[in-house]
Amino acid sequence: MRAVQMVADLRSETVSEWEAMGRVADLLGVGTAETVRKWVRQAEIDAGSRAGQTSEESEVLRKLRRENAELKRAVVILGRVGFPAA
Repeated sequence: MRAVQMVADLRSETVSEWEAMGRVADLLGVGTAETVRKWVRQAEIDAGSRAGQTSEESEVLRKLRRENAELKRAVVILGRVGFPAA
């Protein structure tokens, strides 16, 4: 993501990483530096330099949760029409 690279580029020119994030937020018209901070932290997780759930893992989990909800609805519907629940 471009914003993450911008923070890395500005880091040497600023007093702190937070200041660099604030400048990037201003340059990109993003609401707050906190938004940029979250992007930077997620990029670190995705790169393996920080512990946490990667973007790929989050997407898999979202898909599984949707599938689980759909299956639960199907069980309820099948129960209403007389099929026994497993």
